[in-house]
Amino acid sequence: MLGWCRSVFCEGVGSVEGGAAVKRCRNPSCRKEFVPKRSTLEVCCSPRCGIEYARTAPKKRLDADWRKGLAVEKRDGLARLKTIGKLLQEAQREFNRWVLQRDFGRGCISCDNGPAYDGQWNAGHFRTTAAAPHLRFHPDNAWRQCGQCNHHKSGNVGEYRIRLVAQIGSARVEALEDDNRNVKWGRDELVELRHEYTAKWRALRAAREQRAA
Repeated sequence: MLGWCRSVFCEGVGSVEGGAAVKRCRNPSCRKEFVPKRSTLEVCCSPRCGIEYARTAPKKRLDADWRKGLAVEKRDGLARLKTIGKLLQEAQREFNRWVLQRDFGRGCISCDNGPAYDGQWNAGHFRTTAAAPHLRFHPDNAWRQCGQCNHHKSGNVGEYRIRLVAQIGSARVEALEDDNRNVKWGRDELVELRHEYTAKWRALRAAREQRAA
């Protein structure tokens, strides 16, 4: 089990039961929740509801349901063909994007470069993914960092720690430093992480753009 919770990043995402997404039956006279057992194309909880829905729903809605189900099955099928390394890379990319959106408007975590810095920005890890791969997706372990510190100063770890303590407190920093668990990322978990953080960073960006409009 992970020592930290990602549930805060799941707002707006459907609940899961046994690893499968819980759906709501599309039949207007039913609408109860169910878990698809045969295919992601299922939109009704039973054959009876499916027949009733097919008789009453507009054709455009039925076509949309079908296309969406096909897209999900294609996506999941492609995920099964990818290596763990590729899935890890994709999940890391989306997590890093979320870090940059979360910290948008902040300066570098490890130096005095402010938001106006016009160089490259990275999601810089306090404990690197090489030294602590189990913390690569930990929110406390990654912050907005300028390219100078991230690439040319090996993370500027000394200054990073000083400023991170000021940012989140010594207890949380020490918890990162003392965390030496051995975590093996599974295929399904990496796919889930990618979807979670993609949704999260897009929501942050949309909210910021809406405020600016």
